[in-house]
Amino acid sequence: MDYNYFWFEQINQDRQPDRGMAEFFRARRLRYQISLLIEGRWRLILVVDDGRDQLRRAFDRADLDKLEDSVRVQARAALAAQGARAVRVIRERIRADGYSLEENFLHEEAPAVKPAERQVSAYAGPVPPCTRFDDLLQRPALRAIGLIMRPLLDRLGMTPIELVTLKAATSPVKRAEAGINAAIAMAARLQAEAENQPVRARVARIEALAEECRRRTRAAALAGGPPKLGPIGLDRMAAAIAERFPPAERRFWGLRGIAEFIAGPTDYPAKLDRLLDLNQPELGAASLDLFDEAAAGLVDHSSVVRLLLGEQPDLRVALFRLAELAAGAPPPNSAAPDAAAQLALLIDAGRLPKTRDALLDRLGRSLAGRRNLAGSSLRAEQAAVAELLDRLLPALPDERRAEAAAALTRRQARALQAILDEMER
Repeated sequence: MDYNYFWFEQINQDRQPDRGMAEFFRARRLRYQISLLIEGRWRLILVVDDGRDQLRRAFDRADLDKLEDSVRVQARAALAAQGARAVRVIRERIRADGYSLEENFLHEEAPAVKPAERQVSAYAGPVPPCTRFDDLLQRPALRAIGLIMRPLLDRLGMTPIELVTLKAATSPVKRAEAGINAAIAMAARLQAEAENQPVRARVARIEALAEECRRRTRAAALAGGPPKLGPIGLDRMAAAIAERFPPAERRFWGLRGIAEFIAGPTDYPAKLDRLLDLNQPELGAASLDLFDEAAAGLVDHSSVVRLLLGEQPDLRVALFRLAELAAGAPPPNSAAPDAAAQLALLIDAGRLPKTRDALLDRLGRSLAGRRNLAGSSLRAEQAAVAELLDRLLPALPDERRAEAAAALTRRQARALQAILDEMER
């Protein structure tokens, strides 16, 4: 036997259409059932026949391939329906006498849907109407930037001070254009509502400030700044800035110096540790103002506050600890006792007014929120409100008391109404 000839013939046969397959699609009609898995149940949504009766010739391999490609396309398109978790296709082979045989033709799971990343936070408070770039370097604007842009800043691992003085023109910020635009739109809307102005005009103004911010940070990177903070300390850096720059530019360069110093770590508690390395017993007025601004921006962040306060059994106790820290007393169970003690000492001495106000701002936002004060019991919530009215309210500064009392009164009314609703059921 010529084995070379046999080998050639075997390959040639392998390349020919399968005769069993040919019989399968020529002798039996085909029907495809497309079903979706929705809420745990398979639901038939479409039946596709092979359509051979419309042909004026025999149903062949090309017809089969075209049909099954079309079925796959329709099945995958159906999988995009809302709530669909999977799609399956059953192929029926139907003989002339009506006997049918079913077999699985396709089964695919829906791709995991990645939740859309939040671009801005659910902030609805005041946004100062900045008119100059220097306005962005003041506490009201920095606070609003941090609260509105919290999701984006967390992804980038930076504080508002780092954004506006150091990184506004960097590649990571440029790639976050959608988040920047969303923040501008939210700030413009809040400003327009407060001032009864057109939103479009506010958007244009904020966009101009953002572009000025990018220009200033690019120019600063090219020009070079004062001596680095690490070797010389905060007071000497402030003195070097005063020698080199006019008064109108000193705040920018001072905040930029601190931004460079804390920019290394991307988590906020580590940034606070780096900032506290700059603390000295008698910082000068200019240095202390920069230190206070940076500390206030960091305690705006929930992770820093949780670390300073330590684990607390409920929001009620956390609010007492927060008020104590804002009054200059370190929390007893702090997870960062050294940092809490340093901040408390400076607050008690009246040297960190912005940081104190940032802590009181967080206390006010927590009181105004809807998170339960104590567990899930309505009676416990009512008792917690009464305790805060009796003990927390008198401990707050006079200028914060009315706002806190209003928030607690709203909580008290909600708890009472919920109890009444429960009794009526």
